[in-house]
Amino acid sequence: MKVKYVTIFSTSIISLAMITIFCLPSLPFAKSQPEPPLPVILIHGYREDESVWDTWKQLLEDDDVSYLSVTFHQSDDDCGSAADHAKELNNIVLDVLSETGRDRVNIVGHSKGGLDARLYLQGGTDDVANLIMIGTPNAGSPLAEIYDDTGCMPAASDLKPASPATKAVQT
Repeated sequence: MKVKYVTIFSTSIISLAMITIFCLPSLPFAKSQPEPPLPVILIHGYREDESVWDTWKQLLEDDDVSYLSVTFHQSDDDCGSAADHAKELNNIVLDVLSETGRDRVNIVGHSKGGLDARLYLQGGTDDVANLIMIGTPNAGSPLAEIYDDTGCMPAASDLKPASPATKAVQT
């Protein structure tokens, strides 16, 4: 009885190996990723700069993922409006696509960086495969109403509930 079990088990393993080697590679669900991962654009949040992504940058480098940690140059980097950042983000995305030869990117936005990205997407684009938002105040933050940070305008206004930045269509 033990011999039959080993024979059936061995035959099953060999059959599975043959299916895996000869059949599965031709099936679309079994193919490995044909190209390198999509490039990632990292957008910092309110009163931050691109250094907030230092740990992520190292992790992406370790996994051979192309990335760009954004610094906004055409508008105030840490206190600029989401609308101005979204306009500049359009050029940043196009530059990354051109440099990498890819047709889409992934965007990761932290806090207000997520609002910047949402406003960019509201303009209508097929260039972004995924938007990942970390701690983004999509409905605004009541703290922005209480703590009126006039030293960091217009970004502080974007964080208020019912601001145009928080009303951007979520796609």
